[in-house]
Amino acid sequence: MRGSIVASRRVFVFLHYSYAHHLASILLDLLPPVIRTLLYQMALAECGRRPLIDYGVHIRYP
Repeated sequence: MRGSIVASRRVFVFLHYSYAHHLASILLDLLPPVIRTLLYQMALAECGRRPLIDYGVHIRYP
């Protein structure tokens, strides 16, 4: 019983994370490229000083 509760909780969290991630990517696509690039650079600041992010790149776990 306990194992099924833990598994269902993981599925619940994953589904809601996936939904939020998909919604965020749609909203980012609607932004102008300049703002979108700045947001990606802030999110990926630890990858270097000026990371080059191409349009349509899927970044799942920054």
